[in-house]
Amino acid sequence: MGPRHGLLQEAFGVDEMVRLLVHQANKEDIFEDMVRVHTSHRSPILAGKIFRVTSSNGTTLAVARNTPKNDRSGIWMDDEMRRRLQVTDGEKEEFTFKAIHWWENFVWLWSVSNPTNRVAAHLSFISLGLGVIGLILGVVSIWPTGK
Repeated sequence: MGPRHGLLQEAFGVDEMVRLLVHQANKEDIFEDMVRVHTSHRSPILAGKIFRVTSSNGTTLAVARNTPKNDRSGIWMDDEMRRRLQVTDGEKEEFTFKAIHWWENFVWLWSVSNPTNRVAAHLSFISLGLGVIGLILGVVSIWPTGK
């Protein structure tokens, strides 16, 4: 996608499709919601950032990582990511890659595949909600009533 991709997106709001060979993710990437795709196809999205991956059949949020041996012709993802995108291992498919809004990081965290991360996110959101309720109750309790 390189430099031309940025110009197309700026001028026309068009996301360039890239045709890549779908590969099974390495064992250490399974249930990590990770997609390995060459940097040139996802520029300016940096490794470790959450981004939107779209195929002709589906879309999902994933963590960006670079490909093994800097391979430009393939994309690596686990079974769950392939299911969400409705693509098949060993076949060439068309994809687009797009940066996300800041709030979509929370959407991704809420529905992440790894149960350890998902439970921690759920507990943190519940704690935030309880903290807000406590703050409101605290303010109400000291609010002058005018009596």
